[in-house]
Amino acid sequence: MESGKAIATTGEPGKTQTQNVETKKTQNVEFAIQVSASDIGMNLAPEQIAIIAAPVNEADVEIRPDGLIYLPWPFYVDRLNKAFGNGSWATPTNMQPQLKDNLMLREYHLFVKGKYMGTAVGENNYSPANKMMTYGDTIEGCRSNALMRLCKGLGMGLELWKPEFIRNWKAKYAETYTDKEGKTKWRKKAISHSAEPKPKVIEAEVVESRPVPKDIPMINQKQINQIWAVAKEIGWEAPEVHKHFGAEHLKELTERDTAVKIASMIEIRNDREPAAEAPANEEPKF
Repeated sequence: MESGKAIATTGEPGKTQTQNVETKKTQNVEFAIQVSASDIGMNLAPEQIAIIAAPVNEADVEIRPDGLIYLPWPFYVDRLNKAFGNGSWATPTNMQPQLKDNLMLREYHLFVKGKYMGTAVGENNYSPANKMMTYGDTIEGCRSNALMRLCKGLGMGLELWKPEFIRNWKAKYAETYTDKEGKTKWRKKAISHSAEPKPKVIEAEVVESRPVPKDIPMINQKQINQIWAVAKEIGWEAPEVHKHFGAEHLKELTERDTAVKIASMIEIRNDREPAAEAPANEEPKF
């Protein structure tokens, strides 16, 4: 029987540790990921470091209604692919999802070309009553949240934790507004070259009867209602929705035009769902 190093789960998020364990399956290391001492960390080439530490595009940054800024998970995937190559990295887990009250937690590890690069706990809010956020969506959100934290450990997007960058970005790209309950929230400014009228309250559009080409399926009422439901969750008003879909009226869209756009809205919503990463002057609360 062989022995070696393993990243073994202890059953609690944040308590993963490197241990000497036997390679056969036991209750304690059933999900162990074998790592030898020589497989921990790797020397990065100068061009890889340049890609990882490159300044973020300010236009890619998003803001949550509570005022915390973030980068959607595709940013981190793109940076990792550019630095190491598609298929050269992975974020395996050796822990089953854990639900504490309405907070789901799951631990993930980052491996690059077989080298262990770090461990982080991903978290996401889960409510069975939220039909727009399934149990599977919540687990996927945990992975996205962990990916952000793992990449932060590599030095990606560190601007988002620097107070000066946060202040300047908000002044340039964000604004506050008052919702229907009288609460002050944040949102990204609508980009326009002229003054826009005050955003109107979102109301579901009704699809009017009209001839539709048989070979071009048009968007249906169910999809339109889904768009407005997700828009409300991420704090978008009508101007943001129409800009996102590039159409003055949603009923003019085809199903083909709509599918990818709806998926991207859901990704934005899922990125905003996880509990916030702590600001620069606070410690994360697990």
